[in-house]
Parts: sequence; structure tokens; C-alpha cells
Amino acid sequence: MNSASEILIAALFLFASIHVSISDDFQIRLVNGNYDCSGRLEIYSGSNWKSVCSTNLNMNHARVACRQLSCGVPVSIATDAYFGVGDGENVALNLHCNGTESALSYCFPSDSQIRTCSKTEVTALDCSGRVYLRIGNLDSCSGVVFVSSSYLAGYISGEAWNIDDANVVCRLTRCGSALSISSTSERDLHYYSLLENLGCLGAEYNIEDCPGVTMVRGTDGNSTIAHVICSKDNLSLRLVNGSTVCSGRLEVYNGLSWLTVCGSNWTMNQAKAVCAQLGCGFPVQVYSDAHYGQGYGDIFPMDVLCSGSEPSLMDCDFTRPHPSGCTHDQDVSIICSGLRLVNGTSRCNGLVEVNGGSQWGSVCSIDWDMASANVICRHLRCGSALSVQTRNLYGESQGPVLLDGIHCNGSEKSLSQCSASQFGNYICDKSQVAAVECSGEYLGPFDTKIRLEGSYSSGGLVEIRPYNQSTWGTVSGKHWDVNDAQVLCRSLGYGFVLAAYNSSENLRQTGPVWFEAHCYGNESHLSQCPLTLLGPPDLHTCDAAVLCTGYFSSRIVNGTSPSAGNVEISYDGTWSAISTEGWDINDANVLCRSQFHGFALDTVTDSSFGAVSGPMWFKNIQCSGTEYNLNRCSGEFLPNNTVVSSAPAGVICSSDQLIVRLVNGTDRCNGILEVNRFSTWERACSKSWNSDFATVLCQELYCGKLSSVKTNSSIADSQGGVWLNNFECFGHEQSLSECSSQPWSNAFCDSSYQIHITCSGQSFVHGIKFSDQFPCSEAVPFYSYTFEYTYKNAPVVDWDIEDADTVCRQRRCGSATVALTHREYGRKSAWISFQCTGHEFSLSDCPVSVVESNGSQYWNYATVTCSDLDRSYVYRVTYIPALCISLAVLLLVVIFIPEWKCRHRGDGAPGKYHSFGNDPTVTS
Repeated sequence: MNSASEILIAALFLFASIHVSISDDFQIRLVNGNYDCSGRLEIYSGSNWKSVCSTNLNMNHARVACRQLSCGVPVSIATDAYFGVGDGENVALNLHCNGTESALSYCFPSDSQIRTCSKTEVTALDCSGRVYLRIGNLDSCSGVVFVSSSYLAGYISGEAWNIDDANVVCRLTRCGSALSISSTSERDLHYYSLLENLGCLGAEYNIEDCPGVTMVRGTDGNSTIAHVICSKDNLSLRLVNGSTVCSGRLEVYNGLSWLTVCGSNWTMNQAKAVCAQLGCGFPVQVYSDAHYGQGYGDIFPMDVLCSGSEPSLMDCDFTRPHPSGCTHDQDVSIICSGLRLVNGTSRCNGLVEVNGGSQWGSVCSIDWDMASANVICRHLRCGSALSVQTRNLYGESQGPVLLDGIHCNGSEKSLSQCSASQFGNYICDKSQVAAVECSGEYLGPFDTKIRLEGSYSSGGLVEIRPYNQSTWGTVSGKHWDVNDAQVLCRSLGYGFVLAAYNSSENLRQTGPVWFEAHCYGNESHLSQCPLTLLGPPDLHTCDAAVLCTGYFSSRIVNGTSPSAGNVEISYDGTWSAISTEGWDINDANVLCRSQFHGFALDTVTDSSFGAVSGPMWFKNIQCSGTEYNLNRCSGEFLPNNTVVSSAPAGVICSSDQLIVRLVNGTDRCNGILEVNRFSTWERACSKSWNSDFATVLCQELYCGKLSSVKTNSSIADSQGGVWLNNFECFGHEQSLSECSSQPWSNAFCDSSYQIHITCSGQSFVHGIKFSDQFPCSEAVPFYSYTFEYTYKNAPVVDWDIEDADTVCRQRRCGSATVALTHREYGRKSAWISFQCTGHEFSLSDCPVSVVESNGSQYWNYATVTCSDLDRSYVYRVTYIPALCISLAVLLLVVIFIPEWKCRHRGDGAPGKYHSFGNDPTVTS
């Protein structure tokens, strides 16, 4: 009896402990961690949160806990109270988990009798956070598998990586099904976390649901990394050994090699997807007996299940392996109808013809309507149907009548989704065959990109996507040459073309072959080239590919200033000069613009800036002059990094070189514009100018705001000068040398094209500025109202201690101890001279004059050092006298205001209030 009671009591106690673990309101949390998904594991039990004992927990419990908390996968589970101890009691879970449960409440009770533990044995759990997947580069469905969360970034380990894991990854990244997998050793890892031991079954909807998944941090450089090729955008097809391009044995490219397909379960539904993907019309026949001969090598490992409505085979289901025992005797073969229009004036109008596998023939026009015609035009990439004909307006077909008709409702995405009678069954003669006139081929604007190949960062297959389409396709490589490739490299900002070629075997693609390009090489985009638009079938046997230099940097070196010198380009990690062959003012203009040095005044093709003896990468750079940098121009690559000993290409940019003045006016702030490029003043002429141009000139000369600008001035006299071609300013530039311009030309300057400018001539100084780090000792940048509060170091002359004293006073920094000027390289159009006495409160109170430039190659800017370098001390000193003055004023008011009131009350009052003298009217 006693033993039975003990057994009952023990059973009730065990039930109570189990009930805590598996009750419906079972709640857990992580506290005191470094982030939301790490911390001490606690369970809510008996109206209190209790720390969970780590004694009988393992990684399976951790997987379930992380999943229940929506915190991804476990990174670590510790048993040493790493995240501290709780205030309440501790509790043991006594659960057995296999790691696949969605919550701890679904784990089974274990036989363990542990009920509590010490404070130092509570569980510390570290989860990854929600896991996200990415394959390869952006928008790619093949390559390395990357994983990331809010706290970690890494890869999927190549250890134990299998096709079931890969199928889950492909599905979660919306890349279809896995075609092939591999793993490689990566020594140059960017991240050091790995998702390991996935153990997926293949049907999971989240990577966290895979039973064995664990995140490991701190991997070494010898880890293997998972790679996958998914079906989307990578499942290429071809039909071989057939009598036409649309018939033959089906082979599938899985990203590594071409494989035959087991045809034991194939029907017309799978054949429809194949014909649609190849642009080959609708299926005529499907064979599962190697009808076009046996293939060799591997057989595609997956069975393919299609509904018949898929636009391509990659949209079908690949999750089931093909039947066991499948051999090349069962290689699937397909005959697709193909489709073409013949006897018309273009490929987009004429008689409708299909192919039964051996010859082309026409289609009866019975029930032939606009709905069917629209699908045919769309299939051929010929727009929409304009009209249908049921008589032989386009003449007779050379072949027999093959079909009774093609029947579409007009909404089909591909011709294979329409219905057609069996080949050979027809009830019409050649005078009653279907014909159609389509609206014609129109591609419209399109995006371009390079699908990178191998280790190249700017080389690979050329891909095109029209704006009105969702499908990326390719360009035919049949006539693809270096001119076409140069336009593509330039339009993408990938520098110069190194090679134009046809894609290799391992880059077979899906999607349309949109066009053949016939570029001259000077176009800025492929859309500006003459294009021959192509229709189906889309055979990717000769797709265009390109290798560009990639983006490169440029610089000006060895000159007298940053804006004048030899030009160098950085390619493949090496700086090298540019050959003078083909180097002209347009190229130089682009170089100056890219370096923010204005525009080009001249090119240098001699050794003015020194000869070079070393490698050169490029020659014959060809720019129009409007590009933003040399990457948008074309150029020729010198083979083997040619070593030369000659003068390199050089440039003189306008920045720090160009100066201006106004002449023949009433003062220096109005008159005819003259420019000085190479130490000689020249009259400026232009047919096109605007007020922004003149605004910049006024502020460069420190002449205030623009008042007027005009040509055909009465004070102008015709003479030789320089034409400012397409000179453009925005108004915010500080000098004309910062504006943009096409190359200038020397020519006779008629008076009607000379530019007369009148500026306001107002004072320019509106503020000075010091840095916060050295508020009372630094260079003195000024701004004027025309610069919109843009501070700059202004060129000064005759800067002295009185000027500096005024600056220090204005900044509340005491008095000046040092007033210096520092020399900078560059030519300035005007210099400022302050005539302060040293007593002014701000620099803007000083008399100022502007001195015209003497053409010097150097200019000076002002610096000052004040006595009170600690501005907080200065503010204290200036604050106390102000307070004293305020108190003194208040005291005077208190003392003298009453007397003032008394005196003024007495003015005009009678009797005793009138005077304090010996007036007899005053009584004592």
C-alpha cells in the first residue's frame, strides 16, 4: 500500500513538472543578452519567470527555442550563467527534443528526474536572429550561398551540403529548383560565420526549419563553401540531332554540362513548356525512346512535372528524382511546330507556316480570327495584329497545308498554350490559308548589363531587358564586334573594351535573343545603334559577350599645379601614362571635368611636364568632350602593357590658370570681357551666354552682383580674340574657370559678339570664419553675399597687423599678435586690400579696395594669431564689463530719475513749488 502511494505521489509530481513544460501557455524569453536574440533562457511558470537549468539541454533544445522565438538558428548554448542569474528560482525542463519541433511545448517528456539547479547552471542561449539567404551576385540564381541576419553574416558550409538543402535554398530565394551543387575551399573569406549541418528534407519553407541547422562563428580560411545553380535563369535547353532547330533530342544544361532527360513520364504538358521556352511554337510530338538517337554522359537527375500552362520548363516542378533505372534508351525527344510568316514584305507579315518535323506548310484559315493572330504576332515579337486574311493575298505557300487551324483566345502567354488540330488533318486548299499583318517590330528603350563570367569583374555575357518586358535576354553574337562592345562598355561606365567575343559553352542562356547590333562605335548607348530585331526561335548558340577594362581612376601628375601636368590612368593596380597618339582637346576636357579642374585650356603632347620611361596601357582615347569621365570614352588597349620612352599625354586645365578682366568701361566693374589663358589678354566672344555666366564673373572680380550683360556694345572694337564655345555656368561657381566649356577657338572677334558686362560694384565682405578647433588662430576665409555663405580663402595684398586686430576683435579673441600671409599656387583675377585702422568692430567696417591681377602664378591668403587663444576666457572678460556697465546705468537711473521728476514737476507750478531761492512768496 505504501509503495503504491509512493508511486502515485511520484507520478503526480512528474506530471506536474511535465505540465509546466508542455502546457498550452508555455512561454519562454531571453534576457540580459547582447541583443534581442541572445541572453539567459527563462520560462514563464506559476505566474513568475524562472531561469531554465542547462543540465539536460543540448543543441536540439536550442534549435527549438530559437525557432519558437523567431530568432533564427542557434549559435551557441552555454551552461555557465554567462548572461547572469535570475532573481527567482530555477527550473529543469525534462524534455526530449529532436530539433524539428516548432516550440518546446511539442517536445516529449524525458525520463530525467532533475528538478532544479544552482544559480550558476542556468542556460545562456545565443541565436542568430532571422536568417536571410542570397545566391551569388545581386539578382543571381547561381553561385556562392550567402546567409545573413541582423547580427551575423556568412555562408552555408560545403560540408554535408546536398541537393535537398539546395532545393530549399533555391525555393526560398525564388530561384526555382536546384540543378547542381558543389563546394569549394575559400581562402579569402569576407565573413567568418557558417551555417552548418542543414539536414533539410527538401520541403521546408524556412531554412530554420531544417533539422540540424547551426550557425558557427569564427571559421578559418580553409572552410568549404556551398555553391548552387538553381533552375531560374540557368536552365538552358536545346534540341539536337533533329531535322530543324525546333526538333531533336532534348538536352538540359545544369550550369556544368549538357544532360539528356529521362522521358518515361513525359507528356505533351512538358513538351509545351519546352517549345515555349525555345520559342518554337507548340508541340507536335513527344518521344520517350531516344527517337533522335541516344545521348551520352549523365542523365538529368530530376523528374519534371508540368501543368501545361508554364511559359518555360524552369517554371515546372523539379523536386522529385527521376524514376530509377532510367537509361539513354529513354532519352526524351520533341518535335515543335516552329512558326514563321512568309511571302510578306518583312518577317512580321505574310502567310502563317508551321513545321511538322520535316517540312514547312501552311494553316487553314477556318475560324482564323484576330485573337489567334494577336498571339502569333506576340510570339514572333512583331507587336499586335493589324489584320487577318483568309485568302492568298500573299501568294501560295511552297509547302503543303499541314493544319486545319490554330485556335487561341488571345490571352495566352505563348503559342504552345493554344490548341491545334493534328498535323496532316485539314479541309482546305492553298487558296484558303491563314495570313496576318502585324504592327511590326518595336523594341523601345531597354536596360543593359553584363552577366559576369569567372573572375572578371567587368566581363561576361551581354544581357538586355526592354522597359516594357520582364524578361532578360541576350544579343546575337553573329555580327558582334569591337565597335558594338565599345559602346556597351562606355554606356555602363566600364571603361574601354578589351575583347568582343561569343559566349562560351558554360554560359548558355534562356530568354529571347533580342537583336543583332551594328554600331559605329561612337554611340553612347546600344539603343542608338542600328539594330536588327530578331524573332524566335531563340537559339543561344552564339550570344554576344564582352570584356571591359572596368572602372579606372585618372589623375594629373608632375605638373606645376594640381590642374596641369601629365595624365595617368590606374588599371590593374598600376598607374601608367597615356600615349599621345589620338590625344586631343576633347579628351583633355573630359579629364579636367572629372578632376574638378574646370575645362581644358590646352593639351600637352611634348615633354613640358617631363618624359616617362615605363609602361603605357592605353592610346587613341576618343571622347566627344561632353562625358563626365574617361570611363565613358573609347580607347585602345596596348598589348602586354607596352613600355615606351616618349612624351606622355598632358593637360592644362582652367582651374588656377584662367583669369579675367573688364576693359573700356567707366571702372573695373564694367566693360568688355577679356580672358587670359597663357599670359596674354584676349578679347572674348560668344554667340551663346546667359546671366549665370556674367554673375560668376562679377563675383570673381569682387564686383558685387550682376546689373546687366549684353553684346553689340558701342564701346567694343572688332579685333582678334577667342571664342567661348558652349560656355556654361550655374551661378554658384566662384570663378569662370570652374564652369564647363567646350574647347575654345582663336578667331576674329567681331564687335557684335563681344560681351559687355556691368556689375553693381558693391562691397563683397559679409563674414569671416575660423574653425572650431582653433577659433582664434588660423587662416581667414571670407564670404560675400554673391557666394551664398560659401567661405573661401580670398587673395589679399597689404595684409597687416591693423587688419588682423580687427579680425581678432570681431571674433572676441583679444588683439592680434601675428599677421601673416601664405602663398598658394594659382592665378587669381583680383586681389583684396583692406585698410583697417585696428579699431573697427568687424572686417566689413574697414575700407577695402580691389587690385587687378598682375598675372602672377601665385597668390597670398591671410592668417592671424590672436592673443586670447582660449575663447571661453575671452567671453568671460567681455561679459564682466558688460555687467558692470549695466549695474552702473541702473544706479544712475535710481539716483537721478527722482530729481529729474521733481524738477520737471516744478516747471510752471504756482507758489512754493516754483523755486528754492529767496523768493519772497515762499513761506517758512
